[in-house]
Amino acid sequence: MSRLRPTLCFVALGAILLWVGLVLLRVTYPGVLEWQEGGMLAHVLRVRAGRPLYVQPSLEFIAFPYPPLYTWVVALLGDGLVTLRLVSIGASVGTLVLLGAWVRRAGGGVGAGLVAAGIYAAAYRFGGAWFDVGRVDSLALFFALAALYLGRFGKGRGSAWAGGLCCALALLTKQTALLICLPLALHLGRRGRIYGLAAILGGGGALGILHLMTEGWSTWTLFTLPAGHAWLGPWAFLWRDLPWILPALLLAPRTRVPAAVLLGMVAAAWLGRAHAGGAENNLLPLALGAALILGEGLAPAAGAGKGVTGKREWITGLLVLAQFSLLAYDPRPLLPSRADRAALERVRARLDALDGPLFAPHQVELAGESCAHAQAIIDLLSSSSARDEAARFVGELERALASRRFAAVLLAEPWPDLPALMRSYPRVVDLLADLPPERLRPPSGFPHRPRWLYLPR
Repeated sequence: MSRLRPTLCFVALGAILLWVGLVLLRVTYPGVLEWQEGGMLAHVLRVRAGRPLYVQPSLEFIAFPYPPLYTWVVALLGDGLVTLRLVSIGASVGTLVLLGAWVRRAGGGVGAGLVAAGIYAAAYRFGGAWFDVGRVDSLALFFALAALYLGRFGKGRGSAWAGGLCCALALLTKQTALLICLPLALHLGRRGRIYGLAAILGGGGALGILHLMTEGWSTWTLFTLPAGHAWLGPWAFLWRDLPWILPALLLAPRTRVPAAVLLGMVAAAWLGRAHAGGAENNLLPLALGAALILGEGLAPAAGAGKGVTGKREWITGLLVLAQFSLLAYDPRPLLPSRADRAALERVRARLDALDGPLFAPHQVELAGESCAHAQAIIDLLSSSSARDEAARFVGELERALASRRFAAVLLAEPWPDLPALMRSYPRVVDLLADLPPERLRPPSGFPHRPRWLYLPR
C-alpha cells in the first residue's frame, strides 16, 4: 500500500487543481453557467429590493421551490452572477476541507484526507459541473457535512447542539439535505437526542415562522407545489447513476461511516433524480458518500501490516484508483469560449435595441425587468397540486400577450401550446441562426439558449 499512496495523493491533488483551474476560468463569465442561475439572480435582486420571495405566482415572479437561506446569504454579499458563484465556490472549498479533516480524525492521516477531497473534486462533472454554479446545492451540502462532522467527532452537548443547528441550516437551504444529516442522530446515543432536537426545532421553527410571515405561500411553494409533480421509477437511478460510484459501493461494507448516513445520501440523490426534471446536481450526495467511504477505507493504511491486512489495503487502493478512473472527464466542454462571449454581446445588443419590456422566461437575466422564470412556470403548470394557480397564471399570460404588453418575447424553444403568442407576435427571428449549435449553450444543466425572438407585426 505504501507504493500506491503517493500515486493516490498525486491523482487526488491533480483532480483538485483541475477543479480550481476550471473555477477560475468560469467564475467571471458574464452569461449563465446553468440556465437557472438567472432565476436565482432574480431571487437575490428581489430580496435586496425588500420584496418577499414567497408570493402568489404571477408573470412578474414565481419562486423556485427551495428554502430561502442561499438567497439570503448571497443578498447580504452582492447582487451579481459572480456573487452567486462565489458563495457556491466557498461552500465547495469548505466541503473539501471538511472531507480532509473528517478522514484525518478517522485515523487516515493527511494523505487519506487529501484522497477523500480529491474524490469529491473529481466528481465535478459527475455532479453536472455544479460546485461553482449559482444554485443552492453546494451550500446545502456544506451545511450537511458540517452537521455530520460536528455530530460524529464533537464531544459533549455543545457540539451536538451545533451539529443539529447546522442540520437545520442545511434544511433551510435545500429540503433533501435533511436526509443526509438527520439520520446521524440514530448513531449518537444521548447526544443524538440533542442533535435531532436542535435540527427539528431550528429547521421546523424557522419554516413555521416563514409560513406565518408569508401567509402560507412559503409552505405552498416548498412542499405543496412539489408534492404534485410526477415521479419516475427507481430503476433508471440504479442502472444509470449508481454504477459511477461502484468502487465506493464495493468498499461500503468495510467503512465506519454510519450506515444510516450513507443510506440517507443515497435516498437524497434518488429523490432528486426520481423527481421529474431532476438533473445531475442531485447526484452530489452520492459523490460526498463515495469520498467519505474511500477516504475512510484508506484509514487502516497508517498502521498496515502484512498478509491479509496488506492485501485488503492494496484492494482498497485499487478501488480508489478505479473510482478516479470512472470519474475522469474532459474539461473543455465545461468552459465558455471567447466565441460564446462574443455571441452573448451580440444578443444583448439586439435586445437592447428593443423599445419596451422583454418577456424572456428562459433567460430572465436578459430581460432587464422582473420576469417569471421558465422552470418555475414549468413547476407550476406540471403540478397536480396547483391547478387553480396554474389556470390563473395562464390567463394572466394570455391577456398580457393579447394586449402586447411586451416589446418582444424571447424563448429558448418554441411554445406550441400557446396560440396567443403567435397571434400577437407573429414575426420570429432566430438570433443564433448563423452560429453552431454548441454556441451559447450553458456548460451545466439543460442546454437552453437565447434563440427565438418573437416580435409584433
